[in-house]
Amino acid sequence: MSVLAIDVGNTNVVLGLFSDDKVLGQWRLQTLPKRPADEYAALMSVLLSGVPQGTESADHASGGCAVDRRVEGIVLASVLQDGCSSVLTACQILFEVEILEVKSAIDIGIPVAYDPPSALGIDRALNAAAAYHLYGGPCIVVDMGTATTYDVVSAQGVFLGGAIAPGIAAGREALLREAPRLPWFELLRPSSVVANTTRECLQSGTVIGAIAQIEGMIARIRGEIGAEAVTVATGGLSAVVNSNASCFDHCEPMLTLYGLRDVWERRSRPLV
Repeated sequence: MSVLAIDVGNTNVVLGLFSDDKVLGQWRLQTLPKRPADEYAALMSVLLSGVPQGTESADHASGGCAVDRRVEGIVLASVLQDGCSSVLTACQILFEVEILEVKSAIDIGIPVAYDPPSALGIDRALNAAAAYHLYGGPCIVVDMGTATTYDVVSAQGVFLGGAIAPGIAAGREALLREAPRLPWFELLRPSSVVANTTRECLQSGTVIGAIAQIEGMIARIRGEIGAEAVTVATGGLSAVVNSNASCFDHCEPMLTLYGLRDVWERRSRPLV
């Protein structure tokens, strides 16, 4: 069965099409609060139409859109206060399939020791559960998106808590807003920590500084829980940080989508 997983974040709408354990496609759209449902539907239709035809879609190739026929279920979640109504409506426009909206009240597969549990962001919960199911515990998930979040799961599979810091891109935007004479710069690691141009100085402080923060936080978390926990990087900037850091065991940008896929599958069969 093929399932379309959708994570509506503060910055991006991330989509992944799964067929059992196989990823057929993954995409990222900018989150625009005022973007109408029909525009989301048009963009999603174009993205999904580019999925290569395989044996599964050939079984349904009797007319119509093969990709539309392939999507047999949709599971989505949002961290936005007003939910994901436009994206949800877009899915209803495109597909006549069951749609499961995952909220904090739905079991994500592991116990949550958070006060109160309902205050835990659904993206953090999904990341933690997916990391534990994929890599075991104890584990530390670092999600580098609008915020940089650190989430910890025990060896027994209990969500213990974590930490939240400003995101790397958010830090850059705040700095440039408060100091408008500084030049815009890409979030890339410069050739050295001690830079000799303003742009590379900004990159050093922002990118290398963020890596140092992440490495330090992971070391402190490991010391506090008293275990060499598995570390997992995820989020939009995870590839940049992971390629320049030595503190991660795994990098999985689609971790939240795997968590959504697991919630969908858990309804029909228990996960080990």
